[in-house]
Amino acid sequence: MEGEAAKCWIAVNRASKCRVTELNDMTRECGNYVQVVEVVLLGGSPIVIANVYDRHTKGDKPAHRAYWRDIAKSKGVIIAGDMNAHSTVWNPRATRGGNAVFWERLIEDEALFVWNTDEATRTGPGAYNHSIIDLTLSSPNIDLAWTILGHQATGSDHELIAWEGLGREALGVETSKESTG
Repeated sequence: MEGEAAKCWIAVNRASKCRVTELNDMTRECGNYVQVVEVVLLGGSPIVIANVYDRHTKGDKPAHRAYWRDIAKSKGVIIAGDMNAHSTVWNPRATRGGNAVFWERLIEDEALFVWNTDEATRTGPGAYNHSIIDLTLSSPNIDLAWTILGHQATGSDHELIAWEGLGREALGVETSKESTG
């Protein structure tokens, strides 16, 4: 939204030669707590990437106002960010469920894959339990290399998560099945 500070953002390397289009209609009521872009590699199908910061507050959650059903129904979608949600769906050690119902429902209803492992994504003085609140989700046809780059100097109490699409099919690039003999 114009005039409001971004709460999250997505960066795509120019050297990748991708076409990137911001899908503002999907997030127009979120107050910049969600950013959604469509990324197209040369000769590829679009992949929708959504980054979210679901702030830890009671009551109104601006990030929940994104058009998540439309975003998640994209042929290829990756949703990543700080969901501020504890759930046994992605963390078997979770002891409380604050904010989890929204994300659990989206994962189940849209058959999203959770890429997180059992590694904590938030550490430091404010993390009193094994905290996995930063999630990476995708449609089932997306294949990612996902890892936590432990203890990088970011100035945050959240771990740095790195992921990249694997294979031409995962990135929506058509491959030729022709043979020249």
